[in-house]
Parts: sequence; structure tokens; C-alpha cells
Amino acid sequence: MLYDNTKPMDNYDPHKKEYDVIFVGGGAGGRFGSSYFRAMGGQQLTIDKDGHLGGKCPKNACVIHHYLFDIAVELDLARLLDDKRWYPKLPTGSGKVEILPMIEDYLKGRDHAYDIMYYQSKSQLELEFILNRKAEIKDKNTVNVDGKTFKTKNLIVGTGSRPMIPDVPGKDLKGVYTYENFLGLDYEPKDVVVVGASKTGMPWASFFNAVGCNTTLIDMNPFLSAFNLDDDVKEYVIDGMKLRGMKLMDETTLVSINGNGSVRSVT
Repeated sequence: MLYDNTKPMDNYDPHKKEYDVIFVGGGAGGRFGSSYFRAMGGQQLTIDKDGHLGGKCPKNACVIHHYLFDIAVELDLARLLDDKRWYPKLPTGSGKVEILPMIEDYLKGRDHAYDIMYYQSKSQLELEFILNRKAEIKDKNTVNVDGKTFKTKNLIVGTGSRPMIPDVPGKDLKGVYTYENFLGLDYEPKDVVVVGASKTGMPWASFFNAVGCNTTLIDMNPFLSAFNLDDDVKEYVIDGMKLRGMKLMDETTLVSINGNGSVRSVT
């Protein structure tokens, strides 16, 4: 591990009187914006209250998203070609594959993703940054951090995205997850309903289906209508999901999440 993400981390020139731009937030927007700006010769400073750069991507979003989708692809292939030709027999047959060990492995290795972004940002891109401390915006040209004042010609606020949860009864029940709290899963789910057939929703549904959960994917719009795909491509994707046993319900609106303490059904 290259750094201690429990302590403030600084990588900036204390003698610099003014920056061309300060990014408040070092996630996807702040880090990549800083990188492009630095590559063009600009003087930037990135400030993030978290202990790493990259924001939600390595923490609980795109990195685990791709990690679990890669697992889904491997499991899908293993199930389709189970004990055929040169493919080995899948040890669990058509049964359930445990999810919790996958989460445990991810959490064990997550610091490596932080390390890569830290190394790239500091040593390769030569970005200036302050981590594990909050920025206080005084005006459009002034930012304070722990009593220190930083001046800038431009200020960009990129404090990240949030999951949008439908405002329906039962949304706070145990068993309702988004990408933000999925890593806190503490049981093996058997039946899963994924709400939203988006760029993230469809891979999540594919993952749960591949590990053996009874998976239903619902969306308020026609499936794949948000993507610029030909009709035959859409049909191919949808047919493939049905072939794998996934239940699909498009043009369907979630009305309520039902249960007593934890989720039991949806309407």
C-alpha cells in the first residue's frame, strides 16, 4: 500500500500563490478534469474529503461493477458449456454460487485500486491534491482547507453522484440495496428484483442471474430504449437474457416494496 488513507495527505506546492483551477471533489469528474487540465499545462489543485482519489469508482461503483460483471460472464460460459467438449463440469452444477466470498475478495483488494490511482495521480500525472480533508468555499476564487487559504482563477465543484431510489413505500427496508451499500450485504440472496434496466442495472441483473438467483428485471420504459441500438440487436440481447432464465418486465412501474422489517415482495 502506497499511503495511509486514514490520515490527511498533501501533494501540493505550499509556495504557490494562485491556481488556474481548484477542483472540489476528486472523483471521476475532479480527477479526470484535473488530469486533462494538467496535461494542457494548467496549474490545478484537487481537494477531496475521502482518503483516496477516484471517488466512487474504486470504492463502490465502476470497479466492483466490472469485477462482478466479469464473474457473471465466466459463470454464464461455465453454465452454458458445463461438462461439454473440453469444458470442465461446474462444481455447483446449476445451483447457487455464493456472493459473500466475492465481496470479501473485493474488499481485500480494493486498496490496490486506490494505490493505482494514487500512484498515477502523484507520480505519473503530477497532480496537486489534498485528501482526507474538507474544502470550505469562501467565494468563487477562494477555498479554505484546515485554516489554509488557496486562491484560484476558476473553481469547479464535482462532489459526486448519488443513487436515485424511487420514493415508494418500503424503500428503507432491509434488503433494499444500491451500488452504494451493496458491499454491506450480509446474507446470500435467493430472489432478486433489479429496478431499472440501465447501463448499471442490466449488468447487475446479469450478475445475480449468473450466480443462480431468481432474477427479475423491471423498467418503466421499453427495454433498451435508452440505448442507440438497432432493433435486431435489442432483440438479440433480450432473447439472450430470457434464454438464461431472467424474468423481464418492461413498461412496468414499481409501486411499493413490501415486507415487515425486511423485503418480502414488490408491487
